[in-house]
Amino acid sequence: MSKAEEFIREHTRKCSNQYDLPEYFENGIERLKEYQPWLTPDQARRAVEIAKKEVMDEVCDYIKNNLYKHLYVYDGHAGFPTHQFINDLKQAMKDE
Repeated sequence: MSKAEEFIREHTRKCSNQYDLPEYFENGIERLKEYQPWLTPDQARRAVEIAKKEVMDEVCDYIKNNLYKHLYVYDGHAGFPTHQFINDLKQAMKDE
């Protein structure tokens, strides 16, 4: 189980989300039933999966568009500054 799924499981309340709002009418106090919006655990897990796919797509797009910009040749040998590439990727993800 992923950390996100574990968090959702631990923090999901298994009770009604209904609450009462007092509404005043001429003949006394009536109660109006309202419901607080919420996600089921399955919906929350689905949201996490959607977010993971979106991040994966963004990373793949970044790699596709920037990988060759980081390649270099020095003394006839190809090189790749992995640390710089990772830092640039992280910064691009923060900027999104």
